[in-house]
Amino acid sequence: MSLLQESLGFAVVLEIPLLIINVQRVGPSTGFPTKLEQSDLMQAIYGRHGEAPIPVFSINNINNTIHIIYNIIKISLKLMTPIIVLSDIYIANNLSLWNKKKYKKLKNKKIEKKYVINPNKFKCLGGLVKNIDKHYKIIKKRQNKINLILKNYINITYILIGNKTGNVLVISWGSTYEIIKESISFLIKKKYKIGYLHLICLYPLPSNVIEKTSKKYSKIIIFELNNKQLFYIIKSYCQINIKIYNINKMTGSPFTKLEIINNIKKIL
Repeated sequence: MSLLQESLGFAVVLEIPLLIINVQRVGPSTGFPTKLEQSDLMQAIYGRHGEAPIPVFSINNINNTIHIIYNIIKISLKLMTPIIVLSDIYIANNLSLWNKKKYKKLKNKKIEKKYVINPNKFKCLGGLVKNIDKHYKIIKKRQNKINLILKNYINITYILIGNKTGNVLVISWGSTYEIIKESISFLIKKKYKIGYLHLICLYPLPSNVIEKTSKKYSKIIIFELNNKQLFYIIKSYCQINIKIYNINKMTGSPFTKLEIINNIKKIL
């Protein structure tokens, strides 16, 4: 990913619809090829040179991958932009049964293609710019285009389950989804009032959803396999008046059900 950042900035300038899948592992550098981390989040969002915004999505499990990727490709072609998809070594090395019939409908659907190969007809926002005012306008246009995701595709940017109001709102992203979902289901059966907001789209961040949802709870707990990256992003983008806790893990292994349950109980 680090070696490709200049090329990704160029793809932003040319408005090329492009899918970039980053299978994360422990870093820095080559790190541990077989160990798990979610540590490329900030690089995916902020890694380009200059102002070159690229939407960032995440995959939460194997069975949802086809559905998520299909919708991301539609967005990429519609908005004429590269899109980064964050997976990780846990998902990449896992196996799961899936229902082939469930995805047959996607096969027959046509995806709109707006772009053309002929450079004489290809109109983009970029080009050689020497005027600083024009440069500023181009930057704003690119950002406004990315923000359309929250306006037109908000339903595929997050998952909200559990109690609609309660003591704790748990937030996470990526492959932590299944184990946290299972842990929260266990706690809800034990009469704990817990909600779970899982983020599929990480940039642009659905901050309105996070702010609106957080008002219904007393505390927020963010679980992630890095050094508080989503925690700092949410603190930067969202106005939240309740206490936010972060449970982070960087041991190369996923959260266990016992770790999640014990940490939630401890904070409660």
